[in-house]
Amino acid sequence: MLAAIGSKNLSAVLLVLLLAACGDDGSAVGGNGEGGPSETGAGGSGGEASVGGGATTQATIQFFVNERPHDPGNKEQATTRARYTDPIRVVGGGLVPGSTVRFDITSGEAVSFAVFEVPGDGVIDFARDAPMEGSWSGADLDGFLWSLDTMAALNVKVSVRDESGAPLASALLERAPFAEGTLSEIVDDGTLVGTFYRPEGEGPFPAVLTFGGSEGGRESGEFTAAYLATLGYAALGVAYFDEPGLPAVLTDVPIEILQADLAWLRARPEIDPSRIGVWGGSRGGELSLILAARDPELAAVIAEVPSGYVWGSSAEIDRAAWTAGGAELPYVPAEGEGYEIFTDELGTHIATTPGFYVDIQAATESELDLARIRVEDSGAAVMFIAGSDDQIWPSCVLSEVAMDVLISSGHADTYGDELYCYESAGHWIGLPGSSTMSSQRFFDTAGGYWMEIGGTPAGVAAAQRDSNTKMRAFLERTLGSR
Repeated sequence: MLAAIGSKNLSAVLLVLLLAACGDDGSAVGGNGEGGPSETGAGGSGGEASVGGGATTQATIQFFVNERPHDPGNKEQATTRARYTDPIRVVGGGLVPGSTVRFDITSGEAVSFAVFEVPGDGVIDFARDAPMEGSWSGADLDGFLWSLDTMAALNVKVSVRDESGAPLASALLERAPFAEGTLSEIVDDGTLVGTFYRPEGEGPFPAVLTFGGSEGGRESGEFTAAYLATLGYAALGVAYFDEPGLPAVLTDVPIEILQADLAWLRARPEIDPSRIGVWGGSRGGELSLILAARDPELAAVIAEVPSGYVWGSSAEIDRAAWTAGGAELPYVPAEGEGYEIFTDELGTHIATTPGFYVDIQAATESELDLARIRVEDSGAAVMFIAGSDDQIWPSCVLSEVAMDVLISSGHADTYGDELYCYESAGHWIGLPGSSTMSSQRFFDTAGGYWMEIGGTPAGVAAAQRDSNTKMRAFLERTLGSR
């Protein structure tokens, strides 16, 4: 049964930390985060700052949120509540021109900061003005969030003080776990394992099937599905291995599991079966292309850091990852060589991308052709999101394997396929709105080494913002709105 989401429904930590509610609207102001002096709007408390011969001005901090950044005609709203991933423009006003001020940002235990010289208009606009020093550099709409030194909580407090340390103003931005009225339904029926999310109302809604990659389990798919529900889509976030009732590892996973998940979505009375897409990341991105090639009724595919080739099991050597009709899907043979291993003061690091180049170079032309996913057979528009510094596998190159065929076959002209390869981004791109300071690597406790992910904090953040904006436009173009 569908139930309104409450605190008891938040089974995954990511869902608690990263999803936010649509905020109350304030008055329309400004453009689309282009900077410039702010107008009166929602904000926080202010203090007095001296201006010349004893005169004072009231310092303020305001937040301007664009709920439709992909729509050039949309206006920002001044508000103290924001939906997760919506662009938030922080503006400090009423400051003394020529003075030096420091902004401090806190979100739970996470902190970031920036020091500015106030320009002649007495306004500091994070999207327009570059700090003199701080946890981020350059004019950056998202700098105050991505440079937080650890994972953010939901609410974000911004305060400003003068050179003496005297407080001038502060404001709190509230971010709620889910959009008000979002409904959820836990599903656990044989191989159908996950959670269904949708907005309130009868529909029919466009829908997306979402799933993760080689990490397995259901949390990645559920996280993406819950986020899409805040944008007005119905979404089913599922697992395809590493859950009860499913294969234990990514070996010989029947793609019929996901095909049955799609059939479940299509049978729902509140879903428009002609407007269904899939969204997968990493090995899930590979899987999303496999499904698209075999399901001409899909309307949209978002393949995040994917591969246009099929690869083998991530758990066993010389075993398939996927099967169809009981038969293994051909995959690029693994040589098990070429990984980059190095040691520094942190310990041992491993980057696996070089090994994929070794595998491709060692494979025969026939093996590569058999392993290539026939994306040109798809009836869906395809969006690829990849990172040029991906250290897990070369996601830009592997995306181009598919995109080149979509172009040469005429599919890209017909469906408007899109490929975005982001400089200074690695394997973890994801959604904007939180810290990227630890996105370059993670520690494998079982192996005792650092797994390199790639990218830089600023590069990952820029990729997150741009890809999120393009993703929203892509879904509206291909699936429409509720």
